[in-house]
Amino acid sequence: MEKVAVIAGVGPGLGAALARKFVEEGCNVALLSRSSAYIKNLSAKLTASGSTAIPIPTDITDAEQVAQSFGRIREELGDPDILVNHAGTPAWGSFANLTPEAFEGAWRVCTLGGFLCSKQVAPGMLKKGGGCILFTGATSAVRGRADALAFS
Repeated sequence: MEKVAVIAGVGPGLGAALARKFVEEGCNVALLSRSSAYIKNLSAKLTASGSTAIPIPTDITDAEQVAQSFGRIREELGDPDILVNHAGTPAWGSFANLTPEAFEGAWRVCTLGGFLCSKQVAPGMLKKGGGCILFTGATSAVRGRADALAFS
């Protein structure tokens, strides 16, 4: 049985590279992103290799959209085996200059979005007796950076 991988936050960098790698490893993938055109184009390239890749435009900060997206994933591919929470948004500025709105925006995507997606996959993983939930991050999360407070 093929594994199902979901990548939340697919863009042209690491998100796309992760999608290609999971397809190379024989997984069917679901691509979640606010960028509808990009993930549609990427999924067409990925399905050319014979795997299934479904693009699902999703704002992962919206619990209703997340629930609908994962409902579709379960319907079309089955319960996910792997979730990569890769979505991120910057909030640049020093502590003194960073606005609460900018910080909350980054928190909503990086933290709340990861929570909402993880809540969707955990029951199926528990039922199956296994699975993997991964969170990616900026290098600022490891070594800090002066104007990357929300990532650091």
